Amino acid sequence: MLPELPAIPVSTEGTLRRLPGRTVVVLDFAAPRGPHRGRRYRVEHHHGPGGCSRVVFNIDGRAALRPPPWAAQQTSGAVKLRLRPLPDRRHHRIPPDLQQALAAADLDLDHITEPELAQILEMIVESGNEQVRADRIAVAVHSIAQAGTHRKARE
Repeated sequence: MLPELPAIPVSTEGTLRRLPGRTVVVLDFAAPRGPHRGRRYRVEHHHGPGGCSRVVFNIDGRAALRPPPWAAQQTSGAVKLRLRPLPDRRHHRIPPDLQQALAAADLDLDHITEPELAQILEMIVESGNEQVRADRIAVAVHSIAQAGTHRKARE
């Protein structure tokens, strides 16, 4: 598993893999799961400065990312790089009505990933109609409960 603390960089080698319509770098690490899925990492060239940030995702159970700029023209072979986890970029404000609904259902957001939480909050916040908002909160609470059940079953 990739390191999770920003203070712990890791040097590794990834393999370029061609997928329909894109090339990815597949790493020798298990894919991030649960709350670590979709985490951003600082990707630096193994031999020096120059880097970018990339989201690490799952390809056949392995951690993968889009090629960094210096490897973008390669079509095969190995890519040496250094990875460092980045802290979460956002602190989300949970609306009081969602907080109340979660408390009433005895749920929390600990098992929800950053992308999932952003999508849930956007769905709720963008609603201008009170009934639509209440319906979306009900759907969100149900989905959060289901996600917790599914993730606990996999662990």
